[in-house]
Amino acid sequence: MAVGVPDQRCLVTSPFDLVEVSGGIEMSVEIVYQTDPPAVVPGAPSARARFQWVPDNIARFTSITTPEATHGNDLPNSLYKNGAGGYLGSRISDRLKLQVLQLETPMLIDPSEFIGTEGITHLCTGGESPMLKTHEDAVHRFFEDKLLGEEGRRRLEVVSAGCKEKVGRLFGVQPDDIGFLTSTSEGINLLVYALDWRPGDNVVVADVEFPSDVLPWTLLKDRGVELRIVENNNWHTDLEDLDQAIDENTRVVNVSHVSYFTGQRLPLPELSDIVHRKNALLCLDVTHSAGVVPVEAQYADFVVSSCYKWLMAVHGVGILYWNRERVPELNPPFVGWHTPAYLPDWKDPSAYIPREDASRFTPGNETWIGVYILDNALDCLLGIGIDRIEEHVLHLSTRVWDGLSDLGWEVITPRAEAERAGNVCFTAADVNAVTHALEAQNVLIFGAYGGVGRARVSTHFYNTDRDVDRFLEVMREIPVTHPASRPGRDFGKAAGVTAENQG
Repeated sequence: MAVGVPDQRCLVTSPFDLVEVSGGIEMSVEIVYQTDPPAVVPGAPSARARFQWVPDNIARFTSITTPEATHGNDLPNSLYKNGAGGYLGSRISDRLKLQVLQLETPMLIDPSEFIGTEGITHLCTGGESPMLKTHEDAVHRFFEDKLLGEEGRRRLEVVSAGCKEKVGRLFGVQPDDIGFLTSTSEGINLLVYALDWRPGDNVVVADVEFPSDVLPWTLLKDRGVELRIVENNNWHTDLEDLDQAIDENTRVVNVSHVSYFTGQRLPLPELSDIVHRKNALLCLDVTHSAGVVPVEAQYADFVVSSCYKWLMAVHGVGILYWNRERVPELNPPFVGWHTPAYLPDWKDPSAYIPREDASRFTPGNETWIGVYILDNALDCLLGIGIDRIEEHVLHLSTRVWDGLSDLGWEVITPRAEAERAGNVCFTAADVNAVTHALEAQNVLIFGAYGGVGRARVSTHFYNTDRDVDRFLEVMREIPVTHPASRPGRDFGKAAGVTAENQG
């Protein structure tokens, strides 16, 4: 969201690099921020534009005004905008047309800060993120700290505590409510075994959830617990449908903040109200929202997240948030030497008292090397700011959405900014054919469901308008197709989907 002083004036001034091309003139410009009256570069056309002022002088155009004639060329020209970034077009006399020039959004980080991304258009953070070069320094610090005996162990614990504080800032909660696990799957299974279940209870999930948010609950079938799966409505998970599925016997509603399959983002305040109004618990998977859009964790009772995607870390470290105010009594189902608040009396080991904070759910040592890398990644993300990342990503994903739609592909992600984050998903008859054609041009997206069904384009803070341009340029050369059947779990099963190829 733009902040500061809106409706300042800026001037499109130097340098004007006018080059004759086939059918017209191509112009490159630089945006210079000035106040009225603006200076005019002698011998060059000028144009004024209204923009909103946001951190670091990023221009977000809200309207374009008619330029003044400052050259011998006849300039009753029209300037116009299209979409979130500004687009500049001009007509110079009846004979020449000025090509549309897109005003690029600034980079939030230099792509050279990542390992191995040279020559690659990386649009698959939703599957795997690239690695920051500074992660090498973080790993080296871990190696150095690990060898220092007791002092080294204290250093590990200091890094872990600092990392929990940063996750707390990211989620808007207290660090003591954050614990580290190995994965989202471990976090969901923890809840399966931690809650006191009764025959007749039920769990509600959506049909566009990742398998890790569904399969653990099937373990409760033999205990008389029903798993209710809410079907999507034209790819959209409706809160009204979730509401209807929840009743007085619902113990847990497990959904994703942002769907890995459709890219839809759910509104947390409204979702929380629906779930808690019926005295159920909300378990929220934020794997596809943490690190790219704000996560208001306090609306949920439990939050889980992997860290190797949008949080820019690695496999083997996951996050658990435990809302102790709403669920004060929750004993860990798996225990180890990290579980008790102090060492138990070995005459009666069962009399131990668990730690008061979320670390009670980490029975053994954390994945220290993963925590060091996550800590470094959070320094980067928080240093830029999640609000800025969200704005940047929504601009790029809007361009992806519009570009795919204009080309004729079926986009299943909602277009409204409040209903999406960094994932834009579209259907295709053969996703493998699409992803392989893109890979041949060094453009990386993520397919799923055995190569049929849907593909996912993910933009993050390191991506730029040029990445989107390159993606759409290649997509224009790929024939548009649509699946013969509606993509989904049954459709994927028929296509021979395995656990290894579900993005």
